[in-house]
Amino acid sequence: MVRLRCTEQEMPYVAEPTGITCCSILRQQLDQCQNYDFSKIVCDMSPEEFQAVCNLSPFTSLDFFSFLPHAAEDNQSTNGSRTKAERPYLILDLDETLLFTSTTPIPGADAEVIVNVPTDIANPVPLKSAVPEKKGSIEHYSATKDYARSVNSYKLFIKYRPHLEKFLIFSSRYFEIVIFTASRFYYCGAILRQMETDFPSFRFVTPEADTAALSTAAAAAGGADPKRFVTVLHRDHCTPTHAGFVKDLNLLGCNLKRTVLLDNNPICGAFQPYNLVSIRNYELLPDAPEHAVVLSELEKEKGFVNPRDVKTSVAEFLNDTTLKELAQRGSLLYNLAKCDDVRSYCIRTMEYNMKKKKTLSSS
Repeated sequence: MVRLRCTEQEMPYVAEPTGITCCSILRQQLDQCQNYDFSKIVCDMSPEEFQAVCNLSPFTSLDFFSFLPHAAEDNQSTNGSRTKAERPYLILDLDETLLFTSTTPIPGADAEVIVNVPTDIANPVPLKSAVPEKKGSIEHYSATKDYARSVNSYKLFIKYRPHLEKFLIFSSRYFEIVIFTASRFYYCGAILRQMETDFPSFRFVTPEADTAALSTAAAAAGGADPKRFVTVLHRDHCTPTHAGFVKDLNLLGCNLKRTVLLDNNPICGAFQPYNLVSIRNYELLPDAPEHAVVLSELEKEKGFVNPRDVKTSVAEFLNDTTLKELAQRGSLLYNLAKCDDVRSYCIRTMEYNMKKKKTLSSS
């Protein structure tokens, strides 16, 4: 029987940081219930039953090529057990999670980029790099390649969520980081190309790249600033559903016990709901109606029409502290990196915080 209990390797549960919710899909269901018994959320299940509840991917019984082949090799070599070589995976959404973009000016914008839309999206031809691409090189695996300017190109304003660089550096110490966005490849490529300029210690690469090998090669080449390699997945790697694009972690090939998805859209984590840590939207909605129409068109590029229940003020937008609260020792993210099974830890964290909220509301 599966008992959701903390092992000696797991950390004690903590209060969720502002704007962070564990198991948000399950919590939405529980919030609609007047009385519920936490012990019956997942009660006395066999390992097989627990696995079935945690992994709802429609592809579990099919053979498939993993989106992260090197992660799949590591997972198979260890048979899902922890080793010194295995690091947990942190899957990060891009839009409204790490940053906000708009085709209209943003207060305090950090950057402006031109998004060049390939003439043939199905068979895009990137511009030739100024640096010759050698097979196995960083340039060969770059996920930030540019395309020729066309009539469909447009300017994009970018505002990074406050403390983003600190968050990425902190996360890279404990996790293998993967950017998984529902946006188009050319759109996210333009943003990540700018991030490489603004955060020079990071390089964004395609799933075929062996980030461990690239890190070793970069270290051997020397340099004052060590490179941190981040794998990028985009809309082509999502599973389309009637509710939106789902990010099926089962198709990544990594150990689901050691994989966390941080996303502002709960639908993206619908196939692995207990791996999902939801983060509140980072966005600033336009006041002018004509700007709202432009934003609606941009959302098609992002791949997600977000329900907007709460409008963020400019002050809240510029002073958001969510990533800062995550990027510290003893935080929820730190504990997830240290625990044996992020799914059971997320359930226990949800239970702890819901009971705490219920106690405060009744007092």
